[in-house]
Amino acid sequence: MSSEDLSEGQVLIGGLERVPGSMAVWSADSSRHARGWEFVTADLGMKDGRPFGAVHFERADGSGRVGLGVRWDHVYDQLRCHVFEGECDVADRERLERDVRHRVGTWMAITSEIGSYVASGPAAQRAIFQAAHLAPECPAHGAN
Repeated sequence: MSSEDLSEGQVLIGGLERVPGSMAVWSADSSRHARGWEFVTADLGMKDGRPFGAVHFERADGSGRVGLGVRWDHVYDQLRCHVFEGECDVADRERLERDVRHRVGTWMAITSEIGSYVASGPAAQRAIFQAAHLAPECPAHGAN
């Protein structure tokens, strides 16, 4: 696939260690970015398949920076964001948190899509479903 074959909103991820070596994925929607703020950096990772880290923004006028922590909430199974550095009003905080959840959610979706591409065989898919207890023949751990 070449970049000419992409639909609007898609990007080509290259360097995959499996033929054909690249795949098209959907990028984050820039219309969902927080207005009045510019993305600066992201320091993100995955632990046990769940995201954690920090994302930093700067006011478009250069008057301040804000850092948001990102972590997976194991109780509610959702992405949590919180301002840990800098200050902003409630409305900006909510816009920034939505922005970060969208960007990190897109990153998680792309990571998942690439993973499903690599583990595309029936045996791998069956094993993944069994590990997630999504296969009918797989009883829950501890069940007799």
